[in-house]
Amino acid sequence: MLWRPDITLYNGIGAIMTYNDDRRLVLNNNGMILWLLPARLESICNDMTLDGGQNVTCKWKFGSWTYNGLQLNLTHSDSQLGMSNYFPSRDLYVVDVASDLNVVRYPCCPEPYPDVTYKILLRRNMFRQPNQ
Repeated sequence: MLWRPDITLYNGIGAIMTYNDDRRLVLNNNGMILWLLPARLESICNDMTLDGGQNVTCKWKFGSWTYNGLQLNLTHSDSQLGMSNYFPSRDLYVVDVASDLNVVRYPCCPEPYPDVTYKILLRRNMFRQPNQ
């Protein structure tokens, strides 16, 4: 049996991804296990903010669905988010991506609840004609 984290896009749309496919687990000769999980993430930018021009900032918030910060050491990297598999939109393109590790404590519970929030700066394509 292998424990697998349940990291979820909190502000995603559609069904929550389930993690029940062991075929994507790769065991290396050093004992390290790599879990390759394909995912298609979709969200609505409910907290979308316009900067007065053509830029839009959208946030993606990831965290564990069932584990708190004492059970799961959620971390993030300061390096750039990989965009090699990104499918660009005709209307918007990605300008910048930044991430923050947040820890929330609720009045009901003593344990911390971490999340990683990605802030994605998008720019509208000013040269796109309507109905293109």
